[in-house]
Amino acid sequence: MRTPFWFKRLIIFLPILFAHKPLCSFFKKDLFCVKGIYICRSCSFLVLGFFLGMLSVISFNLFHYKIYIHLSFFVSIIIFILSYPKLYAKIVRLMKDWLRFFLGWTIANTLFLLIFKKIFLFLLALSFLWVLKVIYSEARSKIKNTVCDNCEEFSQDKLCSGFLPKARLMKKYEEEIKKTYLK
Repeated sequence: MRTPFWFKRLIIFLPILFAHKPLCSFFKKDLFCVKGIYICRSCSFLVLGFFLGMLSVISFNLFHYKIYIHLSFFVSIIIFILSYPKLYAKIVRLMKDWLRFFLGWTIANTLFLLIFKKIFLFLLALSFLWVLKVIYSEARSKIKNTVCDNCEEFSQDKLCSGFLPKARLMKKYEEEIKKTYLK
């Protein structure tokens, strides 16, 4: 039985699948490397915060429901202010990790609102998150478009060293496809 292409692609690209960034010296601080697999730090802390937030919701005493919701709202406001891309870019890495952790925690609590049938509050929070995503995505894309401008490799007529590992893996995947189809 032949291995499906999606599985081959997954195995070949696994080292960079969760990186979301070039693997150059400028972005290395934003990545974890576990046994040759690069993982985005922000996403790792977001997922960790989400799961710990869900655990806190599950083990939660309903007597403190209103306090918990107010705390979630307060933490959300701080997170969203500090996560504005122009501010976020200037924050030290450890603080960014904590912001992403608490963003995951806040997302878990937003789902908590749905579970406990506070649909209006849930829809309000969801709408607010969507508006922030649109605004923040636009601001973040402006920053991303200029982040490599100061790199010494930017003006060179060759592939950036940060994208070289991905290019090698793409070539490897292409060779796998050729082997399969040209047999």
